Amino acid sequence: GADARTGPSFLNMHMQLRHVCNHPFLLRGVVQAEGLEAASDAEYAERLVAASGKLVLLDKLLPSLRAQGHRVLLFSQFRMLLDLLEDYVAHRGFSHERLDGGVTGERRQAAIDRFCAPGSNTFLFLLGTKAGG
Repeated sequence: GADARTGPSFLNMHMQLRHVCNHPFLLRGVVQAEGLEAASDAEYAERLVAASGKLVLLDKLLPSLRAQGHRVLLFSQFRMLLDLLEDYVAHRGFSHERLDGGVTGERRQAAIDRFCAPGSNTFLFLLGTKAGG
């Protein structure tokens, strides 16, 4: 095996594998290699979905769930994945809130209150599992 001087560490490789299993765009340089830096929002969103089986499934499920009056909580350990999901839900026009480790006290409670309010139209809540509180 490679040591720290000659190759990637196992932990880094493990994290890269976890990222690619969630979405290939989480790997450094993939968006650039695919030529998506200058893509239109619509093209980027379509490629974002097409690049991940998980997003293809979400893209089929979420409109159906919304049409049936359901509301959705999406959890992730990775803030970078929440960023991608936020791009996706914004492009699809899903109303959403987000709570992760970067959201502090008052803003956190305000997001929860908006989502939980009687008659709330917020469809989706993106949640980081390390949000704490």
